[in-house]
Amino acid sequence: RWGAPDMTVSGDIPTSAVFSKNGTRTYTAHNHGSSARTVTFSDGKTLSVPARSTATSTGPGGGDPDPDPDPGNPSTGNTFRLKTGGVLTTATTDPAGADTIASADGVNRDGTPYRPTVYEVKKVNGKVAAGAATAFRLRVDAGTKVGLAPQVRVSYDLTGDGTFDRTETFRYFATDPVNGWEEYTQAVGAQATTGSLGELKNGTVRLEIWNALGNGTSQVQTGTDAAVLRIPYQ
Repeated sequence: RWGAPDMTVSGDIPTSAVFSKNGTRTYTAHNHGSSARTVTFSDGKTLSVPARSTATSTGPGGGDPDPDPDPGNPSTGNTFRLKTGGVLTTATTDPAGADTIASADGVNRDGTPYRPTVYEVKKVNGKVAAGAATAFRLRVDAGTKVGLAPQVRVSYDLTGDGTFDRTETFRYFATDPVNGWEEYTQAVGAQATTGSLGELKNGTVRLEIWNALGNGTSQVQTGTDAAVLRIPYQ
């Protein structure tokens, strides 16, 4: 009823979400605490949530919550689309497409990238957003192939020196053998993390996707609002 998840906007608590339908955003959040609190979203919208309750609000955002970020190291943005050609981009005008995810060649590749399809963006700046976490929304399709399982790893090179300081590997998504896109998100949960997040200063962010199981190729959508990586930065 509220439309599709809007990955371009995030709240400052994990139990918040934003949906978009026909150009209208719906903001929602749940407060598990014993006192009321105000949830602030990345587009400036605020939402008052009573204790142990859920609140929703529909309408435009509240403007830029930080109109004067650090001029010496301006934020690059925190939402990127997968673009065919191995690119992560903040642009939203690229055409829709699809890339091939290589076969696991019948071997269990769970947790270890094997011939991954890689998307990357360099010279990224940003400060860690309190309470935020890596999020992604991808559409994958195995066609009629049985037993495939795309898996994602997101890596952060904080200074662009070629060494990844933080990696987050998510559990694989078992696809069905039916033609049509299926949605794979961070909701599957993290399988393993290494290192720590820190301020990005001309850093590099990389998303890898590969088939952890099976013996066949699959596809991942590119260039759409269902081909999105959101990093926990502001």
